[in-house]
Amino acid sequence: MSNVLVDLLQMLGGIIIFFFAVRFLLQAAGADFYNPISQGVVTITDPVAKPLRTLLPSMGRWDFASLLAAFLLQGLITYLMYSLSGAAFPGFGALSVRTLFMVLEQILTVYWLFLIINIVASWVAPGSPHPALLLLGQIIEPILAPARRLIPPVGGFDFSVLLVIIVVQVLRSSVLPELQNSVLRALAGQ
Repeated sequence: MSNVLVDLLQMLGGIIIFFFAVRFLLQAAGADFYNPISQGVVTITDPVAKPLRTLLPSMGRWDFASLLAAFLLQGLITYLMYSLSGAAFPGFGALSVRTLFMVLEQILTVYWLFLIINIVASWVAPGSPHPALLLLGQIIEPILAPARRLIPPVGGFDFSVLLVIIVVQVLRSSVLPELQNSVLRALAGQ
């Protein structure tokens, strides 16, 4: 029974953290906050983000309150997962490091997912004025623009998206786990 509860907790927490990551990316990209999808994300995240904003205000395009909310929620979920599974608690330092890297991985996952959706939409509904697709384009454009300078579109095909997907995937699957393990080893060595 506790495995089901742990899985359910992970899934629901992941969905909520996804919304905080999207809210952070909306502001970081300077996306249209009047878009109905943006308004939905703001409505979902405001009950937690708004009080945190009094402690940690936004600085320009950086919505640190949303990141803090994602970090705190992920930390709580991770702590509860240790408690429910009966695993030994690693300590608050290691828990904080794991939590930070889980939030960073979630942000990269959001980017990866939005890039894939953008690719599919460009084939299925090119130039669609749908608010969700417009918003996706606004969120991923800041990371696509540098890649387009390296690999300009060829014959109507934008191969820079593939470069960004590869970079995001390498960061998610190799760089972040290695960096997390290095930080945890350094923390354990103290």
